[in-house]
Amino acid sequence: MRKSHRGDRSSPSVPSQPPSCDSHPFRLFATWHSPWDHSRQGVSLSTSRSQWHAKHRKLFFFLFLVLLKTTGVQGMRVKQVIVPQPAIVGQNAKLQCLWESTDKQVYSVRWYINNKQFYSYIRGSAPEKIRHKIEGVEVDLLESNETSVTLRDVTPLYEGEYRCELMSEAPVFETAFYSTHLFVVNPPNTPEITGFRQHYRLPDTLKVNCSTHNSRPAAVISFYVNGRIIHQDSGRVTEMVVVKHKYLDTFSSSSQLTLPLSSKYVPTLTLTCRAQVKGFDIKAETSETAKVSHSAFFPFFSKGNINSSHASQALLASAAVVILQILQAPW
Repeated sequence: MRKSHRGDRSSPSVPSQPPSCDSHPFRLFATWHSPWDHSRQGVSLSTSRSQWHAKHRKLFFFLFLVLLKTTGVQGMRVKQVIVPQPAIVGQNAKLQCLWESTDKQVYSVRWYINNKQFYSYIRGSAPEKIRHKIEGVEVDLLESNETSVTLRDVTPLYEGEYRCELMSEAPVFETAFYSTHLFVVNPPNTPEITGFRQHYRLPDTLKVNCSTHNSRPAAVISFYVNGRIIHQDSGRVTEMVVVKHKYLDTFSSSSQLTLPLSSKYVPTLTLTCRAQVKGFDIKAETSETAKVSHSAFFPFFSKGNINSSHASQALLASAAVVILQILQAPW
C-alpha cells in the first residue's frame, strides 16, 4: 500500500529579527519600521492607521484656523479708511476706520504707517489706547478712540500708506484690513509781485515778476488782469525758476508777465498773482492796482486797432503840426 506524502503547507517562519539597516534596500531612511517591528512591539497596522488619521486631523484643523485668520472674510469687513485729502502741514489730521461686523466682536484696532504700527486700541485692556513710538509721528490720545486716530502737527513725514487692521475675539482671531494713501501739502506763501508801477501811460508795457515760496509740492503761478486770466500758452507768461529746498522739502516758484497795454486797460488795471498747489484747491494770491492813461502828446496810441503804418503817419502829422506852431509863434 502506497503511502501518500503531503507537502508541508505551513506558513514560512518569520525571522525573529528585522533586517538590518545596512542590508535593507531603504537603509537611508533611519526611521523606517518593518512589519516585524510592529509584530514584535504588539502594535497592529490598524492602530497605526488610526494614530496617523488622528494626527493629520489635528493638522488640518490647525490649517483651517490659520486660513480663517488670514482671509478676514467671515463676518467682518473694513469698508473704508477716511483720511484728509490732503493733510496740511502744521494742522492736525483725523483718520477714520469704518467697518461692519455681523456676528464678530472687534477685539483690537491697529493702525500702521508704511507697515509700522503707531497706534492700537485693545478692548478691555489697561490702557485701551496705546501709542507706539515712531520718529516724527505724534498721536493725540485724547482725540483718538476705537474708530479714529488723530495725528498732531502734521509734517511731511506723515505722508505715506495708512492701514487700519481689525482683529476679532477668540477663538478664531479673524482679521480684516484696509489701506489708503495720505498726501501732505504745505500751502504756498502769499505771492510777491515785483516790477509793478502805480501809473502807466499808453503804449507802455506791463512787465512784472511774481514769486512764492515754501510750497509742497511746487506751486503753479497764474496771472489775472482785470479779472481775466492770462493763459500760459498766450506767449505773455514765462516760467522763471522752480527751486527745491532739500532741508525743508519745499519749493519756490517764479514767473514773469509781459503785456503790452492798450486802451481797454484805461483807466484802471488790477493785476492778481495766484499761486496754487497743483492737484489741490489750495492757493494764495495777492493783487496790485495801477492807473492807466492815454499819452499826453500822442492820443492816437489809445486806439488799440491802429496798425504800425497808420501810427507812423499820425506821428509824422502830429510832429509837423507841432513844428509849424513853433515856427509861427511870435518871438
